[in-house]
Amino acid sequence: MGGCFSSVERGLALLSRLKAAVPTPPPSAAGGGDGGGGGGGPPSPASVASGITATTTAGSIPPRRPLPPADDDGTRQVISGCTVTRVADGDTVTVDVGGGVSLKVRLRGVDAPEKAQPGGPAATDAASAFCLGRRVRLAVSDVDHYGRTVGDVVLVRGHTAGAERSLGMYLLREGLVWHYAAYDKRPEMAAAAAEARAARRGVFADRSPEPPWEYRKRIRGGG
Repeated sequence: MGGCFSSVERGLALLSRLKAAVPTPPPSAAGGGDGGGGGGGPPSPASVASGITATTTAGSIPPRRPLPPADDDGTRQVISGCTVTRVADGDTVTVDVGGGVSLKVRLRGVDAPEKAQPGGPAATDAASAFCLGRRVRLAVSDVDHYGRTVGDVVLVRGHTAGAERSLGMYLLREGLVWHYAAYDKRPEMAAAAAEARAARRGVFADRSPEPPWEYRKRIRGGG
């Protein structure tokens, strides 16, 4: 009888090792039109949650998994068919991606003046006028340590032909936000920031404007 039990135990142990050796298929990356690597149209909430921390109408937070690899431009995922539902300030908006899923989006590569800073309310107003309630495409590049999606918000229709369609680039060219050069190395963003400064647009009408990151540092330090 003991030999019989030993054979069963050995068989179970072998089965367990075989199961452990079979790799678990990775979650499929969320696609999305306009170069998103998948079919057109808005992705399902499940596909959005596969790479991004999202909030749903029920208030739940789907589990965050690694984003797809970045392309040459630094974009990891493109989500089409979105709508901007809220503008918190000049560099943070909320985007409804469909299916009851909303993402808080921190604009990639720019930093807006804080609300208490000169230019803060103007940046918020300009962002609202540009995209609030509009259909957009979201090009995701990262998720920051606050859980916000980092990416570019781009208008997809109903905009003047030839006009700027990227919210971040529009604000940058108007001198309403700063280029976050420490985190963004795209030459076109640096060029737009330099142009705005040279033309003394927006916050650069002041000869010595305070960058928002310096303002935050000063406020936190009490200086």
